[in-house]
Amino acid sequence: FQVDGRSGSVTYSANASITVVSAQMPFRIAGDVQGLVLDAAKAINLQITNPNGKTLYVETIGVGVGVVDQEHLNKGCTSENFSVVQYSGPLPLVLGGNQSKTLAQLGVKHAEFPSVNMPNRDWDQTSCIGATVTLQYAGTGHVE
Repeated sequence: FQVDGRSGSVTYSANASITVVSAQMPFRIAGDVQGLVLDAAKAINLQITNPNGKTLYVETIGVGVGVVDQEHLNKGCTSENFSVVQYSGPLPLVLGGNQSKTLAQLGVKHAEFPSVNMPNRDWDQTSCIGATVTLQYAGTGHVE
């Protein structure tokens, strides 16, 4: 998926999705951000998918800024122009077998969601106009 945000003439984009493996049982973490603008953090209501037939206990969740698309990287836009705040909600998150739920559906408070931001830095950030930034998701868990 691709996330696009616009503030005046500045546009920001991000792609995000990853599959993680824990105890030989895969689960998926995906997220979406709409309307990312300069110096305004946006919460990511992650969706966790448990394709296993048993209950999944998610023990850790991490979000990172990956790479910027090559065109904008060549112009000087790097991942240093973006920042994340990590998930701060309760753990473990519990999903029944073959379920897919968002953090909100799991009862996590909006303030505890991870978030992404493009903070206003001390350097020229116009090279990031229209950039696509990949967010990376990781997590650990086990099934019972």
